[in-house]
Amino acid sequence: MAAFAWIGADERELCATLLDRVYAVVLPTCFPVADKREFERLEDGVTLLEERVRQWTQEWLQEGRAEGLEMGLEHERGLLCRQASRRFGAGAGERLAAVLAEVSDPARLEEAGDLIVDCASGEELIGRLKGAGRRLFRSRRFVADLLRGFVPAELLGELDLSTLRGMPAEYLGRGGRRRVGDLLWVADRPNGARVLLPIEIQSADDSRMAARVMAETGLLYESLTRAAWGAGGDPPAVLPLVVHVGAGPWTAADDLAAGMRPGDPLAEFLAGRRFFALDLAAPGRDDPPERNRMAVFVRVHRSPSAAALARELAAAFAWIGGDERELREALLDWVYAVVLPTRFPEADRREFERLEDEVTLLEERVQRWTREWLEEGRAEGLEVGRSEGLDRGLERGRAEGLAHERGLLCRQASRRFGAGAGERLAAVLAEVADPARLEEAGDLIVDCASGEELIGRLNGAG
Repeated sequence: MAAFAWIGADERELCATLLDRVYAVVLPTCFPVADKREFERLEDGVTLLEERVRQWTQEWLQEGRAEGLEMGLEHERGLLCRQASRRFGAGAGERLAAVLAEVSDPARLEEAGDLIVDCASGEELIGRLKGAGRRLFRSRRFVADLLRGFVPAELLGELDLSTLRGMPAEYLGRGGRRRVGDLLWVADRPNGARVLLPIEIQSADDSRMAARVMAETGLLYESLTRAAWGAGGDPPAVLPLVVHVGAGPWTAADDLAAGMRPGDPLAEFLAGRRFFALDLAAPGRDDPPERNRMAVFVRVHRSPSAAALARELAAAFAWIGGDERELREALLDWVYAVVLPTRFPEADRREFERLEDEVTLLEERVQRWTREWLEEGRAEGLEVGRSEGLDRGLERGRAEGLAHERGLLCRQASRRFGAGAGERLAAVLAEVADPARLEEAGDLIVDCASGEELIGRLNGAG
């Protein structure tokens, strides 16, 4: 028994050989009257201990991997805040730290990296990340107008928009896979069948959008309870919507098969439309109804001047009901956080402040913003990872975190200087595991004027 306590679990064959020797030689010759059950219990105990050790090892490995991954994400959050400070000033970096403090979704960190490259100011960056646009899509009437005015009738069918209701946009699949979407709405058909309407708000073009939506749709289905599948076990229909609110054009294909070579026989396994896209930057083919809340959002986004923007809001506020104050505030927040800083930075805000009971509305907004800033300041601080975990799991998790960080930097380089710069940067950073070196690359993406300068300075620094 004492020997089995220290002989390794990977030496099971040696333990079995020792027991065979005891049964075949030692007991018959030296202890013929010995009770073999004592040794059988010992053998069972060894087997149980081995199973327990394997289970503990797996648990420690998972804990270590989770800790290492969190350390990698923590460094990535720090790198993004450093970039924001470098581009927009220290205040933007501090506010971004508060926004990202609890973010652990890699896709959300990628979005922050895109916005650091795309945004013209720190105010726009924070406004977009905090969901100035998402507030609008939490209004049932706003989403109903989006569906009525902008989604083809053949896709909606007989959907009863009076049954629209919001749902949590957090999808948890088997094995603990978790994804947080932007918004999720549900509506019913006349026969009682449900239609799920996940909405993603995109500030920039994303060539991987079809793959992302396909993955999120799969997790959404895995998250559904058995009752949600209906009496016959049929899955509810899903209509994923992608709303592009960025300045540039939306070019991402909605079909994964579009990226495969023509004639590839495997394309049929990926073929199929994954989402319906609404690009606010693209001219509409049909004019939506005048009194349509989503149409107001579109016209605000496309306004040719600050004066036209103010007139559009004033006309909209004249018919949007008094019980929709939160929607009016959300529209103004979007104008202040995104539209004015990016399109009309010299506009006189007083034109907008006079729109609806300016004194009361602005006082309340300032009070709310002040509370948010105070809360964000209190939220800053060090993130402490768990101390448990095997070194092997820790290193694996850190490696995954660094790999994602390298991917984010290459994505930023491609976005700023073109795909070639991103590919060359990927080769330069392929084996880099030094956080300081990755921070240097992040600084240079902000500072350099071209992809050639970026790669040259990185190679020269090495």
